[in-house]
Amino acid sequence: MGILLLAIAGVVVVVAVVGLAILSRQGSTLDRFRAYLLDPASTSRSTITGGISNLGVLVSGRSATRGLDSQVSLVFSYANGTTQTAEQIIVGDVVYSRANGGTWTSQPAGALRLRLRSLSEFLAQNLVDEGAGPMLAGPFRGRDLHLMALPSGTYIDVNAYGITCFGQPVTGYWITFYVADDGTPVVMSEVCVGTDAGGAASPIMIKQEFSDVGAPITIAPPVAAVSRRPRRPLLSNRSQQGRAP
Repeated sequence: MGILLLAIAGVVVVVAVVGLAILSRQGSTLDRFRAYLLDPASTSRSTITGGISNLGVLVSGRSATRGLDSQVSLVFSYANGTTQTAEQIIVGDVVYSRANGGTWTSQPAGALRLRLRSLSEFLAQNLVDEGAGPMLAGPFRGRDLHLMALPSGTYIDVNAYGITCFGQPVTGYWITFYVADDGTPVVMSEVCVGTDAGGAASPIMIKQEFSDVGAPITIAPPVAAVSRRPRRPLLSNRSQQGRAP
């Protein structure tokens, strides 16, 4: 379902849940949206905007997803004029990440993918359609979209999913979607309340606007990381003598 800007299982930057693609054109808008959430072979791109309100930090970036694989780049802009960047790529069972254009690092992504899949299933089972209405702001202003949200009293268990927001401990996390009549997500909004280094509440708000749903998208490991993988040594002609073909 695109990218959730939270961290699970120690991944600090961002993680993918699932992409977007058409599984079924039948049923209600909610049924079609649930199909999007659970499609393992879907694709999408998104534009990311938001901020960390008490720190005066603005967040912007772009993402692309193909199933559970994803590529995300973020820019953090601070009030003093400085910026920092963060990138993350998840391909198969490996997650690659780097900060400020530095060296790529990698770690296993198997457990992360299982948690992401579990979270997407929870959302598909529990989100409800609160009805359609015109968007009041942004590039989709005036367009009628369905609001998909968790019902009152239903919460995402941040401890069960190991959720943090940009590495901060989280006391609450909420997610909503604005969806077209055919079930295609148009906007995703996330709000989480973290705790900064001083122990104060740190609200973080992120919005993603989707595009290229179902388009051909390829997610590949970073070239620099692949080039640093150790290669199997080649046998010399001398060492191959006497070996069976």
